[in-house]
Amino acid sequence: MSQLKSHPASLPWYVRLSDSLYVSLLVLTSGIWLIYSNTFRVPFLFDDESSIVKNTSLRHLGSIWRILHPTENAGVGGRPLLNLSYAINYALGGTQVVGYHIVDLVIHTIAAVLLLVLLRLIFKQILVDPKFEYYRNSLSLIITALWAWHPLQTISVTYLSQRAESLMGLFYLLTILLFFLGSYKSSRLIQSRYYMLSIITCFLGIITKEVMITAPFTILLFDRVFVSGSFTGALKKHANLYLGYALSLLPLIFLTTGAHYRGVGFDQHITPAAYALTESEVVIKYIFLILWPHPLIFDYGWYTPTSISEAWPYCLTLCCILSLTIYSIIRLPKISFLAAWFFILLSPTSSFIPVASQPMAENRLYLPLAALVTFLVLNSFYYYGKRCLIFFSAIAVILALLTYSRNSSYSSALSLWSETVTLNPLNARAHANLGLALSAIKGHEKEAISEYNQAVTLKPDSAEAHNALGEALLHNPSKLREAINELEIATELKPNFAEAHYNLGTALLNSSDKPTAAVDEFKIATNLNPEFTEAYYNLGNALTRLGKKNEAIIAFKKAIISNPDFAQAHANLGNIYYTSSSESSDAISELRIALKIDPDFTEAHYDLANILSKLKGYETEAIKHFELALNLNPEFALAHNNLANLLIRIPGKQIEAISHYRSAIHLMPNFAIAHYNLGIALLKNTESEIEGREEINTARRLNPELPALQL
Repeated sequence: MSQLKSHPASLPWYVRLSDSLYVSLLVLTSGIWLIYSNTFRVPFLFDDESSIVKNTSLRHLGSIWRILHPTENAGVGGRPLLNLSYAINYALGGTQVVGYHIVDLVIHTIAAVLLLVLLRLIFKQILVDPKFEYYRNSLSLIITALWAWHPLQTISVTYLSQRAESLMGLFYLLTILLFFLGSYKSSRLIQSRYYMLSIITCFLGIITKEVMITAPFTILLFDRVFVSGSFTGALKKHANLYLGYALSLLPLIFLTTGAHYRGVGFDQHITPAAYALTESEVVIKYIFLILWPHPLIFDYGWYTPTSISEAWPYCLTLCCILSLTIYSIIRLPKISFLAAWFFILLSPTSSFIPVASQPMAENRLYLPLAALVTFLVLNSFYYYGKRCLIFFSAIAVILALLTYSRNSSYSSALSLWSETVTLNPLNARAHANLGLALSAIKGHEKEAISEYNQAVTLKPDSAEAHNALGEALLHNPSKLREAINELEIATELKPNFAEAHYNLGTALLNSSDKPTAAVDEFKIATNLNPEFTEAYYNLGNALTRLGKKNEAIIAFKKAIISNPDFAQAHANLGNIYYTSSSESSDAISELRIALKIDPDFTEAHYDLANILSKLKGYETEAIKHFELALNLNPEFALAHNNLANLLIRIPGKQIEAISHYRSAIHLMPNFAIAHYNLGIALLKNTESEIEGREEINTARRLNPELPALQL
């Protein structure tokens, strides 16, 4: 073993530099921001749609209760603090994605700083062996860099919906740090303040993500190993502290009530024993991914049963590791603490509680990675000395480059899901999401449907796959019957699937003879998800078709309450106000709101112009809105005709009116009323009387109900 030199001046320059906390922080944080500098334009992906884009609770920062109580089936259900962080992002920048990525990077950076500080403080207390003297700070920096720069962290930093993991990790590290600081304070008052803060951060972690439940157990083990010497001593010495931790966990009783929406719990038709068998393989794969992060897969897919013949090598290996860890905790606790922490962190998701939707996920290694990396580096240094510093520093740089490269996979939904399907071709959800990405690209509709069909073939009992296929077929009028069939299967497989009910309602609404059935489906969707804006909107459309205007008004209003910036809902509400009442002020108000939200809303300009054109004194404003509609869509034949109807009444505008009538007819040759209006306008011009009579005759051939010309 290499002999450590006793005089600090004889140490390598990089070791002496790392003694400075400021230098270490500069190296660590600048590395993080350089590595993730290519992520600021990564779009919203996968669950980001439900967690952020379609999460209407984010849009009401003034209503803190609504933010802290998102619906159970929302992407952030049961995680109030996570939802609050998104709401703050939304208040500052709407759905501008760069702001969300900046916050994610700030969270990861703070977590890395906390880990660095925690390691420096702990190593100073517990690494008393002379081998570690003068190298404690260098080891702290290297371990933290390996953790913060590791490619496994990309899913928790670059993928916005996994902010839950990094934010929870931040509170987890802060909870441990505050406990550690309090444990070494001689003043009871100061100590109690640190402990109170630790309890508070534990509570904040709990309302961010459920895995925080393991923090008190980690601290109890740390207390037993490094502070109190025994579990009994730890509980006696810090009884009030552990009571506080226990109380901080109480929110889980309420926050996990909707866990089944995320495919978690014992009601997933998976036995605990079968799930534990699968997870034995998963945990071993986790260890290998930490040591050799390739290939990294964004989504490993749904739970699939594992046979004993397939799983026994993993079970045997894991049982040996666990047995050795438990034995070491009893006989050599200081050496085995990190291994035990690794398994404690994974226990909520990799034990016997089924997570059917995703039994394996890289984001779950966010903190366990720190435990295993610390264990590996410290043991390597103990046996091989300072030569390990150069080796692990080089590894950290290599990992940083791999992380930068890995982030390119997130550049678009198409690239991410194409890669996932290539690496995991049996993942039905990946095929479904690749289909979704393809359907967003014009000309790739057939490829998208092929991917959806592949998803259904791989997992016929997947409501999500049937829903995705049904939604794709929905956009092809000739496939409407097939779409309805797929969506009915989805709702049968998963009756509480709000999106499937919504898509089925949309399909039925597009089927001209089934608006009543569509209403029923939209109502189910809104009952399942009371903030389902689009379902309220289409419910309003279906009720309008049925002539139930008062009910339609209520539906459109609910859509607007859910999303005040829903321009189409405002426009449709304005139109129904106008058609159901002679009072036009409410209609005008709603259409003006729609245009304030979306100034390029062609139909809203047209509808508002139609209403204004019938009101005395509003002719000029009506003309302006007709012209704006035509600027946005020069081929809007109805707008040409109605603008001409308004212009023909204004002295000196007859020629312009005739021009618009001609444009309407050019765009719609069978537009009977435009022919008729043009004929009347031409008859008033004695030089065009013959053409005028021809236009009227043409109009009456197209529509015999038009009045005959009175000679």
